[in-house]
Amino acid sequence: NMNNAAKEFLKSAGIDGTSYYSNEKHEIYLVDVFPWLAEEFTAFINGNDIEVSIEKNLKMLELGTRNLVINFHRMLDVSEKYKGTVIIFTDLTYRKQIEDRLKFISFHDDLTRLYNRAFFNEELLRLCSGRSNPVAIIECDVDGLKVVNDTLGHHAGDLLITSTASILRRSVRENDVAARVGGDEFAIVLPNCSPDSLKEVCQRIEFELEKHNKENSYLPVSFSIGAALGDANNGSLDRIYRNADSEMYKNKQEKREQYKLWFNSLYAEYGDKLFNN
Repeated sequence: NMNNAAKEFLKSAGIDGTSYYSNEKHEIYLVDVFPWLAEEFTAFINGNDIEVSIEKNLKMLELGTRNLVINFHRMLDVSEKYKGTVIIFTDLTYRKQIEDRLKFISFHDDLTRLYNRAFFNEELLRLCSGRSNPVAIIECDVDGLKVVNDTLGHHAGDLLITSTASILRRSVRENDVAARVGGDEFAIVLPNCSPDSLKEVCQRIEFELEKHNKENSYLPVSFSIGAALGDANNGSLDRIYRNADSEMYKNKQEKREQYKLWFNSLYAEYGDKLFNN
């Protein structure tokens, strides 16, 4: 027996109240009607708990995957003998989606969809245990963001930032954490990273950067990078971070004027078509 809300949700055939008002008696078992709930229901029946609550994902033809909280409640008669089970389905899909969305927003940068500074700092704290040594950090700073903003507007500057984020996302390993930690600043932390692995990631970044600029002449990207590697024990992760930052600024000084000249030549050639995507 099920109420109308359950019948509509589960798309089950039947007439409300049939077993109560009909003289015909049919032996219909839940495990036959809802086989996807058979294991949990059988475990409840064979146990001694009055009530059990479980979470379960149910794939439905029309509604897609729904996140359900299912409560089994044992019905007892006046002599406390088992007379049946009440099952209550609560559809928490929408609330779950909101929770997941809020969690995503709290740890991700809205513009680039990379991790944000808060998550990056949490990751650094986690790695301080030393269980993921050696640890590498790559610092990355976008070149020319101010000149692009001042010349073409903040929409163009946003495209420069999102293009940089896409390049970094394609370059890192699965377990690496790439984050936007400031306006034009990005950082990548690489746990369990050997010198060879660090070199490979840096080479992939350079490769993806060059590939992007060949394929997107109207979206020219340049950034300065610095990298450092070491063990994260006893607060030394801060030293690794500072070393990467120092190497990045050395690279920045070399590339600052280069980017201005490159941008000016491209602007003279393309004008407002630059970053007009």
